[in-house]
Parts: sequence; C-alpha cells; structure tokens
Amino acid sequence: MMRIAVCDDAVEICSELENIILDYDKQLPVDVFYSGETLINYMKDGNRFDLIFLDIEIGKINGVEVGRFIRDELSDHITKIVYISSKSSYDRQLFDVQPLNFLPKPLNRENIIKNIKLAITLLEKENKTFSFKFNKQIHRIPIKEIIYFESAERKMKLISLNETFHFYETIGSVAERLSKSRFIITHRSYIVNYDNIKIIEKDSIKMINGDIIPVSKERVKDVRELQIKYEEDNSL
Repeated sequence: MMRIAVCDDAVEICSELENIILDYDKQLPVDVFYSGETLINYMKDGNRFDLIFLDIEIGKINGVEVGRFIRDELSDHITKIVYISSKSSYDRQLFDVQPLNFLPKPLNRENIIKNIKLAITLLEKENKTFSFKFNKQIHRIPIKEIIYFESAERKMKLISLNETFHFYETIGSVAERLSKSRFIITHRSYIVNYDNIKIIEKDSIKMINGDIIPVSKERVKDVRELQIKYEEDNSL
C-alpha cells in the first residue's frame, strides 16, 4: 500500500489535497505536515513515504531544501516528489531533486489523481521494495529479502530473511504487485521468490531457509518454464 505525505503551510491546501486523495482511495494512508521542519524530523525518525506532495514556498525550510534532504541526507531516490506552487515558472535547482512533476495552484483534482497513478506505476515498475501495512504502520521490505508469501483466507504471511510479517491482502493482489519481479506462484496459497530458492523438485520447492513449499499439479509446467527462462537470463 502506498503511503503519501502532504506538506504545505496553508491549511486549506493540505485539507484539499487530503480530501482529493482519500476521495480517490480511502485506503491510502495520508500524513499531513505544515512545515518542512516537521516533515524532515518525522523522516529522521525512520518514517518513509512513497509519494510526497510538497509546497515549494513553505517557510524557513523550503521545498527545495526538503527535497535535497530526502535525496542527499537520506539517500532516498525512490520516494516520488510532486512540487506544488502558485508560481508559473520553476528554478533550475529543483531539477536536482528529481521531482516527479510540478503542479500549479489552484489545484486540479484530475492532475492530482494522475500523479498518484503515475507514482504507483513507477514504484511497481522499479520494484525495489514491497510495501504493506503491519501493526498500523507502513513497512517496506527490499524485494531481495523476501523468501515467500503464504496465504490463509485474506491474511498473508510474508517470510523474509530476518522476520515474518502478517498483513491483510489477497494472494491475487500481491501477485499482481510482484508481476515484474522474479516471483513464482507455485500453489494457490504460495508465492516464492525465485532468487531465494535452493532446490526445485517436481512437486515441491526448498527455500534457502529450509522451508518446503508445495507445487500444485496445475503449476508444475509454469514453474518449469519460468525456471528455464530465468536460467537462460542468467547465462547471458
């Protein structure tokens, strides 16, 4: 699930943005900040966002400085930043922050939604992390650390190299979000990370942590075809 931040010193702008986002998708977590300082301090505590709508002219610490903090101090080049401003032209220094877009005030609902959709698409395409909600917090796990997913009704279990998490989502939606990476559906209840497979048998797969994952009869051919494809890719 994508986590969004809104940062503007104008309360009405923050409220408008929050309402547009939640009207588009009530499940999207939105955090609101009224100064660059509060946003920076919040991120210093380890909190991260997938998308930030950030005012350029925001006060003592402006939007450019916040952007530079995210890119340079946090070395975060994944978070998408959309600058908002009442100005019609933008300083060249903004491009150093690698913004996703610039949106003028007054805000346009369709443009806000387009940027949310674009951010989702790009984040999934880059596919460096997998995000989910656990214990009322958004977590992002590096793809390479995920061993496999196991589904039980609507509850998912994520087994990583270091921890195990539980969260609510269907196996179909998880598989869709992982469609561009090296994951295989071996069974209606399992999705495994190909890079963390140790041994592939006819009807089972042994993962690097020793867990044995079943391969259903319906998936044997798919698993074999993907195995051949990935091995051919690695030999190039």
